[in-house]
Amino acid sequence: MSVGCRKLTKQEVQAVLTFGFLGKYAVRNKMLFYFLIRTGVRLQEALSTTIQELQNAQGEIRDSFILLKSNTKNRETRLVRIPPDLRVALTNYIQNHTHEDQVSLFEAGIESINHGEAICARHGMRILRKAFLEAGVDDFRLGSHCCRKTFAFDVYEDSNYDWEFTRKALGHNSIKSTQHYLEADDEKVNAVIDKDRGYDVGL
Repeated sequence: MSVGCRKLTKQEVQAVLTFGFLGKYAVRNKMLFYFLIRTGVRLQEALSTTIQELQNAQGEIRDSFILLKSNTKNRETRLVRIPPDLRVALTNYIQNHTHEDQVSLFEAGIESINHGEAICARHGMRILRKAFLEAGVDDFRLGSHCCRKTFAFDVYEDSNYDWEFTRKALGHNSIKSTQHYLEADDEKVNAVIDKDRGYDVGL
């Protein structure tokens, strides 16, 4: 994980979705960001995903898709859930913003030497960094991995702080890796410490 990488707040995620993506490839780039935020996959894992992997025989978006071990960090095949809102967004994106012969979900632009293939991880990182700047939420702790960390915190909080639940959602082999993702936020720690306990000190 990127050193010092932090999660995005819900307000920051919305700001990036609203203001972060401009230009010719705005739809593709926004889809990449949302795909990362809602699945928790790593950037390279997202870029390795093909349209066919997401669709069933009828061309509909599946409830889940398989990340092949050749495309995962720990070299283990993993099942990734596709939430309903993401399925809707992917359906619209594929129907209206991809071409008939497209293989990669996030294809490089026609002017690129890699056209017909997925955009590279370095380009993907530049896309996200520019989006953070455009949305006014940029700082040195934001990178591609902050999307995965945001997903981790969302799952952890919505699962009533269940470590095993969150570990499985992230595809980690150990709870220790998951705990590393969820280190305490300094502002939240300070807020808890500063909370008035209602004691009558008598001073």
